[in-house]
Amino acid sequence: PCVIWDEGVSGMFEYRIKKIISVEAGGGTDALGYTLRAGTRLYTRSGFYFNFLFFYRNKFYNDRVYKWNNHSELSPVRETRPPLGSGGHYCYSMIADERKQVTCGQVLWGWEFVFEKGICLDIYVGIGYRYKYRQLEISSYTSTYSSSTTTYYSPPKKEIKTYYEGSLHSGFQIGFPLMRKKRL
Repeated sequence: PCVIWDEGVSGMFEYRIKKIISVEAGGGTDALGYTLRAGTRLYTRSGFYFNFLFFYRNKFYNDRVYKWNNHSELSPVRETRPPLGSGGHYCYSMIADERKQVTCGQVLWGWEFVFEKGICLDIYVGIGYRYKYRQLEISSYTSTYSSSTTTYYSPPKKEIKTYYEGSLHSGFQIGFPLMRKKRL
């Protein structure tokens, strides 16, 4: 299947080795980075499958702006947040170049429905485990309390964070054959 979204394009190609096993590879790219994927599928006779999938994602964000206050976040980025004081009106602001790398393993269970001309629909659910490495090169970090402003970092400072987390997956894929072949 090929996936097109507002930021880029990705695709996955599957090659059936035998009736019950296939390998798949693919990836995607956008203006902010790239993704690589590889996997193996094991099929049953009824269209049910187990999919063992691995992916690696590398993203680059230049001059990304992060803002918070002591009541809520003001920027859409939720991964970086300094400890917030109580009382008064605090406002934090940071500009940073961010490099993010994600490595993930997934086990998916799904059903494949094959329609006319080899078009197929996959519906799946699964679990995964991911490791995320995140590096910020901070060029500006300021804190404002009421009317006073303090600049913390200058020149740039590096901040490295790592995360390990489980994940749940569900979705569907639509596949189109590249070549017509006898049905297995």
